[in-house]
Amino acid sequence: ILEKLKNKEMGNINLGVSTTIGKNYFLPKFQEFSRQYSDFKIKIINRTTIDTIKLVEEDKLDLGIIGAATNEINLELIKIGEIHDILVASNNYLENLNVSYIDDILNKGSFMFLENPNTTREHIDNYFSSQNLTINPDIEASNMDFLVECAKIDLGITSVIKEFSYNDLENKTLIEIPLKVQIPPRYIGIIYKNS
Repeated sequence: ILEKLKNKEMGNINLGVSTTIGKNYFLPKFQEFSRQYSDFKIKIINRTTIDTIKLVEEDKLDLGIIGAATNEINLELIKIGEIHDILVASNNYLENLNVSYIDDILNKGSFMFLENPNTTREHIDNYFSSQNLTINPDIEASNMDFLVECAKIDLGITSVIKEFSYNDLENKTLIEIPLKVQIPPRYIGIIYKNS
């Protein structure tokens, strides 16, 4: 047992991850890890990014996997991937809006976003603010998957992470709305306390 601990073949980790990153990024990688390191016990806590950061700061989690726009957290951050937020809607919804310019879509569209407080929502709100736009969503939810389903049934425009939405974009279930200025990228990162 001591040799396995020394070689990092066994141990315990408390890990926090949000639903969207957990489902689309973490779980596919965790499946292989758990096969390779079957003696490692990982306790997974599914919380928002804000809650995950707080739990790592309070030493209640060893690691967190989060989507971060900047390094402005008081924790160590290892960037492990880049993600891009985009705006999407169904083709029917966009055709029924009957507009041809992006400004008209943004002014006349019905928006659906994650509720506050949420790091993704904050990132999207900051983007709109930088473009001198104020968007008041008609639907707010705690889960991005719910908003995606709302968009698929023609209820409005939502933001998604492009890297996690390739199937819907490829199948044209959702259409990316072209923006004059792209939403700045964010990072998937692992956070931990330096101590």
